[in-house]
Parts: sequence; C-alpha cells; structure tokens
Amino acid sequence: MTAETLVNENIRLAYAIAHKAFVAYRGPLQGTRDAQDELRSAALYGLAVAATKFDPARGLKPSTFFWPVIRNECYTAMREMAKAGIISRGKDRPSVNQFNDFAEEQFTVDTVENERAEDLVDDVYAAMETLEERDQQMIEARFIHGKSLREIAQEHGLSYERVRQRINRGRDAVREMVKTGIS
Repeated sequence: MTAETLVNENIRLAYAIAHKAFVAYRGPLQGTRDAQDELRSAALYGLAVAATKFDPARGLKPSTFFWPVIRNECYTAMREMAKAGIISRGKDRPSVNQFNDFAEEQFTVDTVENERAEDLVDDVYAAMETLEERDQQMIEARFIHGKSLREIAQEHGLSYERVRQRINRGRDAVREMVKTGIS
C-alpha cells in the first residue's frame, strides 16, 4: 500500500481524533471554527507523517499505528493555539452560560440541564481542590494542557509510571467525589 492510499483510507480516523481532542480540550467558543480547522489540518499532517513511516511488516493495523501520531499532532496544535491566544487554557474556559449564549441561535437550551451542568462544573472544581497540589498540577497538565506523561514526569522529577499512577488515582478520586456528591 502506498502512503497516499493509506491517507485516503484513514481521513475519517484523523477527523475523528481531531474532533475528540477539540471536545476534550473544552476551549472557548470564540474562534471555534478556526480552532477546529487548525486541528483538522494538524490531524491530516499527522496522518501523512504516519502513513510515510508505516511499515506493515511490524504486524500492526494502520489505524493502531496512526492514532498516537495524529493525537500528538492535535495536542501540539492545541498548545500552539493556546500560546497564540486562539483558544484559552484552564480556568479561562467558558462558563455554561457563555456556551448557551453562543448556542442560542443553534438550539434551545433547557435551563434545568444548564443548572445541572453548572453544578457539575462546580463539583469537579471543588473535588479537584481536595487533591494534593502536585496531583492537581499533573491532572491539569495532562487533561487541560494536553501534555504527555513523559513531559509531566520530567517537570516533576518523577518516573513515567508514578505520574500515570498519581493522575489515575486523582482522576478516580475526583470522579468518585462528583458521583457521590461529596466534595
């Protein structure tokens, strides 16, 4: 298979990964279309790079090989967009009301759902505050800033495995606190 054939057969995969990355980032809705277009471009670039490096002799499916390359390109693009001010990071994300104002033209927003969403956001932040400062920083670096576990490990002087464990433990604790309503 040629690289061009691999790219043509996996464009939907690239777009799906870009969409997942954008939704997971939860950036502001100003400039959303530009940010989505930029992510799609980054995903296609990652797909092209992966297609040229793909070796079927390794025994992997193309999608298995392409996925991390495309995802990393998307995260790199998001970090660059955040630095350029196209999307914001962390606590600068839009409130549920800002989203509703933006979306009002597109669909009707149920105020009950709006209140539940605001409560959920508040619960997550309250639960995050119960974690150790270092765990909070690692979780934010991983899920808000899109950093890799290796990058976080280097920043904190820990092993990759220890960072993975702490992030998973913190994420599970936040999830459990939000689920049970204890914060």
